[in-house]
Amino acid sequence: MNANAPDPGLLLRQLERERAARKNAEALLESKSLELYQANQELLRLNGTLEERVHERTLELVAARDQALEASRIKSQFVASVSHELRTPLHAVISYSEMLLEELEDAGLGQLIEDQRKIQGAAQHLKMLIDEVLDFTKLEAGKMELHAGSIRLDALTANLRDTLAPLAQKNANRLDVQMADDLGELVSDRLKLSQCLYNLLSNACKFTENGTVTLSIQRERQQDGEWYSFQVSDTGIGMDAGQLARLFRPFSQGDSSITRKYGGTGLGLAITHGLCQVLGGEITVDSQPGQGTVFRMRIPATPPQEAPEDADAASS
Repeated sequence: MNANAPDPGLLLRQLERERAARKNAEALLESKSLELYQANQELLRLNGTLEERVHERTLELVAARDQALEASRIKSQFVASVSHELRTPLHAVISYSEMLLEELEDAGLGQLIEDQRKIQGAAQHLKMLIDEVLDFTKLEAGKMELHAGSIRLDALTANLRDTLAPLAQKNANRLDVQMADDLGELVSDRLKLSQCLYNLLSNACKFTENGTVTLSIQRERQQDGEWYSFQVSDTGIGMDAGQLARLFRPFSQGDSSITRKYGGTGLGLAITHGLCQVLGGEITVDSQPGQGTVFRMRIPATPPQEAPEDADAASS
């Protein structure tokens, strides 16, 4: 027998070990394949459940959104309805107050005249607050309409100066109007523009004492068209970064101490921001505490997507 010949017994044992290893590998592979199959089936089940849950959640979110929109619509309708109901008797109060004031002036009753003027002033202030609420509800509902026409800026600013004179004098402020020579013709909604400028100027007068409030008007010719720039600057108390971040939010003022000292609903600047957008423009602000505030409002020389109405020119 050849000494170098392989041992049959050893070969048999090696073969048995290889067979056993192969069987173990096949069993392990089968086990892992089964686990993978079961995991895949579980993933498919979870995916189907997830799609169903996502669909249900989407329906819930859509329903919640619709409910919120409906609640907002009902709220706006309620506020508008109540405001209209309040205005009716308030107009009567103002009318009778004016009649009584004339009679008291004719009779020369000095003390009663002052009391009646206070009543009339309070009624006018209440009317202004109600008008602000109505304007806000219109803007919120997207129902603020644009009525454009040719505007004489000299007449508009003269009217603003006369209207704001008592408020400027109350805090010993000087109201200055600076108009460029080449303004030309502005076509826009006169009432809305006037309201925006009144809100900005009255705010400036309210937060400034023994200072200067300036309205500057210029016409700018840019690549995207011709624009009118209205800048209202004051030398008042100014605002910090936190106050600026909340500035155009409705029912918001700088802080509670400002509300207590200066009053107001916090709607004026929110309405101004909304009206400026209706006019097709934009408004920005720069301010620092103790260094005054500068509002810049820019509106197009012609209204967005509307033809001018010459009928408004006469009323400007």
